[in-house]
Amino acid sequence: MEDVSKQFSWKVGRGDQALFWEDSWVDGGVPLKDQFPELYQISSQRLHIVEDMGYFSDHGWEWNFSWRHNLYDSEMGPTYNLIKAEQLPEVSGFHQLWDLKVPPKVLSFAWRLLWDKLPTKDNFSRRQIQLDNDLCPLCQTQPETASHLFFTCEKVLPLWWEFFTWVKQDTTLHYSPIDNFLQHSSTTGGKDINRRWKIWWLVATKSIWQSKKDLLFHNHSFDISKLVDNSIFLTWTWLKGWDKDFSVPYHQWSSAMPLAFA
Repeated sequence: MEDVSKQFSWKVGRGDQALFWEDSWVDGGVPLKDQFPELYQISSQRLHIVEDMGYFSDHGWEWNFSWRHNLYDSEMGPTYNLIKAEQLPEVSGFHQLWDLKVPPKVLSFAWRLLWDKLPTKDNFSRRQIQLDNDLCPLCQTQPETASHLFFTCEKVLPLWWEFFTWVKQDTTLHYSPIDNFLQHSSTTGGKDINRRWKIWWLVATKSIWQSKKDLLFHNHSFDISKLVDNSIFLTWTWLKGWDKDFSVPYHQWSSAMPLAFA
């Protein structure tokens, strides 16, 4: 009887479920270990998931292969190039992220947040790292996950509600990082307005993360008014520094936030 599993292929999504060599996630449904047995034999990354086989750079997804020995000319030929040509299917939020004009370090931070790779207490626990407690350092009432820290913590929610009053939207805030990021899109504004909405999202999340670090490492108290003010200023700074068409004076920007995102 024919192996039924061969009739199926993985929908790789973000790449955290499918095994790179062993699963049928590429077009055609044939595992890469069967397409390229010679390369599979010398791979140092057997049983790695797709996500762990590369990284996002300024140029998009880049594979990062590791071999048991330097590849011979025969192994550097068509088969190796074919694997290099395989691209992780585009995830809607990521191509929007890399199109934004902001400091590169911020893009790296956001990429880690969207993939839930930041050093939250939840992620430390998954790695069996011992902690005094798993509570959010801002509210001290709920476990610190990325979803909680950035989007549902009672301490940071006013920052998001402030933004939604500016854009005149009454909406339910999505909890997952990628869904929340995609939620920040104007249904009536053009490309420039949508870009500003997403830059605000980057500013808000980065500012929340910095507030947490200031509390933990510098004993600063959490101040939501200061968080909002800093986020407004930082958004203006990034637009002024990275968008050649942006020339709005800060006093005009900060005094008319509803117009800034309309």
